[in-house]
Amino acid sequence: MRRPAAFSRIWWQEWGLSAMLVFLLLTLFVALPLETLELVSPAIVGVVMTFLFVAGVVAMSGRGLVTLAVAVFASASLVVRWLSMVFTSRALVIWDFVLAMLALAMLTAFVLKHVFRAGPITADRIRGSIVAYLLIGVLWCVAYQLIHFLVPGAFNFPDKAAIVPRSLSHRLVYFSFITLTTVGYGDITPVYPVARTLAAVEGLIGQLYPAILIARLVSLQISSRPSDAPH
Repeated sequence: MRRPAAFSRIWWQEWGLSAMLVFLLLTLFVALPLETLELVSPAIVGVVMTFLFVAGVVAMSGRGLVTLAVAVFASASLVVRWLSMVFTSRALVIWDFVLAMLALAMLTAFVLKHVFRAGPITADRIRGSIVAYLLIGVLWCVAYQLIHFLVPGAFNFPDKAAIVPRSLSHRLVYFSFITLTTVGYGDITPVYPVARTLAAVEGLIGQLYPAILIARLVSLQISSRPSDAPH
């Protein structure tokens, strides 16, 4: 398969998706654990998230109003997040979560559309499927954070006295992906009805997404074969 021309729309899309994957991995498995251990400041996590949203906008470049909408929500989310680090305001924190959820939801929808589109199976499509899976986990994590902020007792933690804002994000990322993968260790449990509903929906997505993805990739592989190819 021919490589896309440099700086073409497809070129930007492939590089944007690759960058999103890198920054998602850095956020989840490097920045957040180090923040919890107090080895880096929360600002570092903010910087990595900034690059994640920038990569997402780059991946969606050339899509008109959709790109503009994602850029607006992502920029607003980043501005509010940085302001909430400076000014202590309940309203700013809530808007930070809401705008981040909107931006992540739009990015997830775009990546899923890219993954499930018609066409041959490529490495770019595989990267996109991983990015979409990680984005779902991050999106639910932000939703859990919003619920915990509005209803402090929405989740039951094993060591409530040790819960501090610096470690909360990492704990809820852990809970989100444990729920998404349906491992369910049971050390963190949702007790508020909305939190339980979200956890149940995430668990269903975690079961359905791999099955639907594999079925779609298999059908694309079969349909992309030449008609005279041996079976």
